[in-house]
Amino acid sequence: YAKKTKHGEVVCPPFALSIFGGPSPGYFPPPPPADNVLSGIPTTPGSSVLFLGSDWEFYKTVKVGDHLSVKSRLADYYIKGVRFDSKARWVRIERIYYNQKGEKVAVNSMHHALRRSPEEVKETGDA
Repeated sequence: YAKKTKHGEVVCPPFALSIFGGPSPGYFPPPPPADNVLSGIPTTPGSSVLFLGSDWEFYKTVKVGDHLSVKSRLADYYIKGVRFDSKARWVRIERIYYNQKGEKVAVNSMHHALRRSPEEVKETGDA
């Protein structure tokens, strides 16, 4: 069936990239140790992380046999208070997917809010 489609072969369902987007052993050199993309964010006490959703952009069709690599980057960061934490942090991290030719095939932007509990805010005197 796939040979009769406009792609002429089997293609990868777009959202499967989030599952298969790691480097393939044997096809790429081993990746360097992953940098923690959150390491550059100023810290505040507390550890509540809220996942707010993600957006996808697709640029190229991924076909069976393609080899993918992923790079992550901190795309946006700002402080914007919420009802009980005046120093809540808002973060957007991008995962950029490339094929074996180095072509960008997709970008996944993930949105997070990092905040403290009301008790943690009181402990720091920010209330």
